[in-house]
Amino acid sequence: MVLIALVTAALVPVPTASSTTAQPVHATVAPRVGGRHHRFRVTITARQASGAGHNYIASARLVTGATGCVENRDRVFPAAPVGHRVHADLDPARGDGGPEGWCPGHYAGTVSYGTRVVARFSFRVSR
Repeated sequence: MVLIALVTAALVPVPTASSTTAQPVHATVAPRVGGRHHRFRVTITARQASGAGHNYIASARLVTGATGCVENRDRVFPAAPVGHRVHADLDPARGDGGPEGWCPGHYAGTVSYGTRVVARFSFRVSR
């Protein structure tokens, strides 16, 4: 007796380098200069769909200036399809040090998609 095994394979699309590599985006921040309690809005146009574990994240860190107040903030952009403009508000009141507001000084920021930095921005907090 001869047994014949029949094997079927499902065709599953394999991601290509272009679909898994984060594409650079242009980021703007407003205002460019603000006070200790201002929210800084970072805006991008999504070049890749986001949501379900693949998100754009805005992060800002104090480069030069005072300490003992808000020195950094991170915010996830809302989920969006390709081509949509989305905003992330960096708010000093959300998180540690909120009542004191931002530390005066210069902040450098990045927008990341997964582990890759796809844009850079900066802003300044005045006294």
